[in-house]
Amino acid sequence: MLDALGKAELLVIPSEWYEGFTMVVAESYACGTPNLASRIGSLDELVEDGVTEEKFPSGDAPRSLPPCVHFWPIKPICAECALRRAYFDAHLTQEQNYMQLMKTYSAAMAQNGLANGRSGGDEQRTG
Repeated sequence: MLDALGKAELLVIPSEWYEGFTMVVAESYACGTPNLASRIGSLDELVEDGVTEEKFPSGDAPRSLPPCVHFWPIKPICAECALRRAYFDAHLTQEQNYMQLMKTYSAAMAQNGLANGRSGGDEQRTG
């Protein structure tokens, strides 16, 4: 699938659903393939208008999608592909995901008075 995605000139994602995290966007970034996505949920956060991709209003693809595709370049420019790959490397790799997850866990533990696996301030119970 990644081979086909890497050979594609454009990935169109006309989603109407709020998705937690759309893996196909991360995979297309890894391949350097540009995205044209609905402006909804995580797609709206992952896809940046005019930076790494383009977006269109969700729920009306037949009307809003054709103007976007009509002006799309036939072949992606190598610098744009490098920008997509750089975004993937900076934000979407396994290592970046792990670091973000650990940062979230640490913040949640600190907020709840937990540190190093110990409860914060709880009295030790015997019996």
